[in-house]
Amino acid sequence: MKTFFVPPLRNAPLALLFFGTVQLLLLMIVAECVYPSYSASNNFISDLGVGSTSLLFNAPMIIFGACVVCSTLQLKKDEAVLRNALFIAGAGAIGVGVFPETTDTIHLLCALAAFLFGAVAAVASSKKLFFPSNAFAFLAGIISLAALALFVFGNYFGLGPGGMERMIAYPILIWGIYFAGITAGGKVSRTFTIRFFPACACGQRVARRAVGRPYRF
Repeated sequence: MKTFFVPPLRNAPLALLFFGTVQLLLLMIVAECVYPSYSASNNFISDLGVGSTSLLFNAPMIIFGACVVCSTLQLKKDEAVLRNALFIAGAGAIGVGVFPETTDTIHLLCALAAFLFGAVAAVASSKKLFFPSNAFAFLAGIISLAALALFVFGNYFGLGPGGMERMIAYPILIWGIYFAGITAGGKVSRTFTIRFFPACACGQRVARRAVGRPYRF
């Protein structure tokens, strides 16, 4: 009979990050499908927050932001950059949901905070991960930051404003799902690791290295 490692309840904040990101991504796709004549290339993501799809977009965005803010409760004091970046990004996401694009400046500031600090959080998390997870997190953050710079200066490279905006948002969302998924379980179980590498010295080294390091995967 197989034994499975059950994450303790104290890891619920990062599990919320996983839930919040997945539900936002799925409902964004639904909103795009039902929005009349919506173009992923020519329409901004925030266009989904006004009109007939406003509830489908704004409510999940607020839930996502709240989940991101809550996820910072699990991060330690020595992870200040990651924790603060996630908090600001989450607060920005809440603002995007509360203040639709018709509010102009305040919406733009909230969106900028969500995008910029979401990318910073991805880069900062790379210090807490083993290869290749750290490389993926770093790359996701850099792609998002580069796309943000191109978006601000109006260089869309044929993707259109909506396409370039998605090059900012999607790497952050994918990173959020990945990071939450591999860290929400807390410490790696020695039994779990050795069970799947029963005669592998490499697996035993991974187990010894991982025990006591909650976020290094």
